[in-house]
Amino acid sequence: MQPAAPASPAELDAGLHAAMRVHQAGDAAAALLLYAELLRHAPEHPSLRNFMGMAQIQLRQFAQGEANVRRALAADPGYAEAWNSLGNLCRLAGRPEEALAAYQQMTALAPAVVTGWINLADLHRQMGSTERAQAALATAVQCAQAQTAAPPDFRCRLLQGLAALHGAWAQWPEAARLYGLVLELAPDDAACRRERIQALWQGRQREQALHEARAWLQREPGSDEARRVLASVSEDATPPRARDDDVRSLFDSHAASFDVQLAKLGYRAPALLQSVVATRLGPPQGRLTVCDAGCGTGLCGPWLRAYAQQLEGVDLSQGMLDLARERRLYDGLHGAELTQWLQAQAARFELVVAADVLCYFGELAPLLQAAHGALRAGGLLAFTVEHAAEPGRLGYQLQLNGRYAHGEPALRASLQAAGFVDTLIAQADLRLEGGAPVTGLVVTTRRPGPP
Repeated sequence: MQPAAPASPAELDAGLHAAMRVHQAGDAAAALLLYAELLRHAPEHPSLRNFMGMAQIQLRQFAQGEANVRRALAADPGYAEAWNSLGNLCRLAGRPEEALAAYQQMTALAPAVVTGWINLADLHRQMGSTERAQAALATAVQCAQAQTAAPPDFRCRLLQGLAALHGAWAQWPEAARLYGLVLELAPDDAACRRERIQALWQGRQREQALHEARAWLQREPGSDEARRVLASVSEDATPPRARDDDVRSLFDSHAASFDVQLAKLGYRAPALLQSVVATRLGPPQGRLTVCDAGCGTGLCGPWLRAYAQQLEGVDLSQGMLDLARERRLYDGLHGAELTQWLQAQAARFELVVAADVLCYFGELAPLLQAAHGALRAGGLLAFTVEHAAEPGRLGYQLQLNGRYAHGEPALRASLQAAGFVDTLIAQADLRLEGGAPVTGLVVTTRRPGPP
């Protein structure tokens, strides 16, 4: 093979920017090919080596990625961004001390760059160095606020990232302040306004949160987002359940990537329910009539099938049902509203399971009564809900993400009122959200009578 003809600096620069656009659009594999072609013309180009290494890291080609990032640093030891890449790689590879050294080198070379301080703060926190984490995060905030000449969009992204990090660390007052700075630059950013109100609410600035939510809806009376946010901070405006059309639309739009996204969030509800059902029912014997209520893509299907002689799934979302059908585990799949469907299944099931479904219901009485009626005597209901430590007078609260969280005392009272007995409730982390665990309640309860 003939060596590639050298490219001019202008050609290399244009090629690098084209490859970076592909990379930033999310296609690391295509970007990798472009970087590799450019490297034929300039094999020791530091930026090319670094960005190629970053693409390889994203594709989990860690050894090749590290080799390229180190070649970039060998060519230019003062290349701050490559030190950041090396820190990211070492962290992914489980080498925190090496990652720490790399991030420190990055911040020494580029002390005004916010990314390095954010990474350093996050790593310090992971390693248990809380004071150092706070100091690094404070420096990141100072750097972001100092960039007054930067384009507003860039400053917004920086401040929002820092606000989100403070929120993930439960530092709500600072998160609220930073979201406020973003709104000064982008007053129409609905997502940022929602996050600021959440930060105010979580930080116990409840009156301010309510005031800002009311003001938002007054300015934008047609905004569903503003109405939902107000409902989440005002019990007087809280609807008893999510609208069917909203739930259907949400899950139809996320069906294709649903399982992958839940895996990234460490979703545990199906496994938790499998464990508690096994404790109550013993080993599966394939003899029961089972309902997977709100079955989604069928994540509970594999273990429910082992208990079931007949396995029925029901869900609002046709997109979810289409994916559940591909598992070939269910004897029947039904597109229907859950409460109404259960009301038509009198004394049919010996086991009803609902994983991450009741979080779309605030007032649980109608659904629990329907589930009670759908169970045979002695039948078991198992479900998860998100836990509200301070549920208020309703016994539940609508969260800003549109899901409901429930208090344990009110939940027990609702189960008793519906006629259930032998209720067991345990707290457990259901998944991650914003890097923080979501605490839930895992519930098993029984319809009275001998099985």
